[in-house]
Amino acid sequence: MMWVSAHGDLHWNNITSPECFLLDWEGWGMAPLGYDAATLYCHSLLVPEAAARVREEFSDVLDTLDGARSQLLVIARMLRRSTHGDYPALVTPLHRLADRLIGR
Repeated sequence: MMWVSAHGDLHWNNITSPECFLLDWEGWGMAPLGYDAATLYCHSLLVPEAAARVREEFSDVLDTLDGARSQLLVIARMLRRSTHGDYPALVTPLHRLADRLIGR
């Protein structure tokens, strides 16, 4: 698995609009290739149009073996946090995505 520099917590609350700036860099460091794209994708699952756009824009990374591994890593992290009350609405979509990835 290739490791690269990453924001580490890339989701919609850390992106400004209309000018795109990334906020909240305290978690940056090295992460598996595709980790930031996977994080943004997983956080988008409740808005199918946004998820499809993220998937399309980052397909060159997400559709690789490292990208699939990064998605599973993000899913595991988010599901672990869900046991403490975070992301309740994302639990089912995250499980569905994991099932699709594992079935590759």
